[in-house]
Amino acid sequence: MKVLGSSIQHVGPIGAGSLAKLTTNTLLGVQVDTVAELIGMLQRQGVDPKKILDAVASTSVWSAVAGRIAASMLSGTFAPQFTIELLEKDFSYTVHTAGGEENAPAITAIRNIFRKAISEGLGELNMTAVVKLFDGHKD
Repeated sequence: MKVLGSSIQHVGPIGAGSLAKLTTNTLLGVQVDTVAELIGMLQRQGVDPKKILDAVASTSVWSAVAGRIAASMLSGTFAPQFTIELLEKDFSYTVHTAGGEENAPAITAIRNIFRKAISEGLGELNMTAVVKLFDGHKD
């Protein structure tokens, strides 16, 4: 296990580890979508998204993964690492595990954004390619 990660945490009985992974991937997906939407907003406002995000990165709300997400989106680097299709699958599992859409309305809304990305042919690209829905680049 130490080869696969820097921290080993016992989270509970059999199945709890899967829930921890699902929780992690869902939180990651929420961040991916949020950063994508904000980049689109900043571009539509005519400002340099990198400059704004660099300023936000100096605050306590920024995470290390947000920096990697933003860098991928701003550079247009979408080689598959964790695809939009895989992330949407995890959102699907999360909504199901939560007991349905009514128990996870925000996650459901974000899942629908990833579904839209799949319907627009972006499913096999890295999850950060979801920014293409918001930045005006449909190529």
